Amino acid sequence: MGLQRCEAVEAALDHLLEDAARLVVALRVQEGGGAAGAAKLGEALLHHGDLERARRQFERAVEIDPAYAQGHAYLGHVLDLLGEGACAEHHLQEAIQLAPDYPLSYYFLGTHYLHKGWAVTARESLLQGHDVAPLDPGLCAAVADTYLQQSRADYAAAEQWLHAAVDRAPDDVRFHLLLAHFYVDYNVDPGLRGV
Repeated sequence: MGLQRCEAVEAALDHLLEDAARLVVALRVQEGGGAAGAAKLGEALLHHGDLERARRQFERAVEIDPAYAQGHAYLGHVLDLLGEGACAEHHLQEAIQLAPDYPLSYYFLGTHYLHKGWAVTARESLLQGHDVAPLDPGLCAAVADTYLQQSRADYAAAEQWLHAAVDRAPDDVRFHLLLAHFYVDYNVDPGLRGV
């Protein structure tokens, strides 16, 4: 039992050191300045779960450079997480206008719409992102979610998109888990694939 506890403490310390290293790198980038530096620090803070401080960094990024699409995208995402949907949508739309080839903006906007219960609108945004980045497994998984969240769930379409996510990232266990949870949660027989 003692050895397992030591290994758990060691793993926790490793994780904290990784987080600290990410923050130090982000701070160094920020010192180099500009919108990208502020956004990099914002991303590190977001990853660490500090939404308010992340928000301030993304606000700083778009203040430094109002045409910085990535700053708008992440600011919109953080605002959405903070429950400020109207402002979030504005920044997400701005990010798409500034950089229509940046797929993360479509993902964030799609998940924003999905949180509002607008599955079809969410799917439209996510499919636009998929057009930009057809190999992105996260977009495929998010599209699958829209089929499950619509008023009449379309299990065959959801399964197809989840398989697309797994096909695009066969070594990423997260997508395999999403597919497995789909089969269990919706009582779908995986042997019936062939849709």
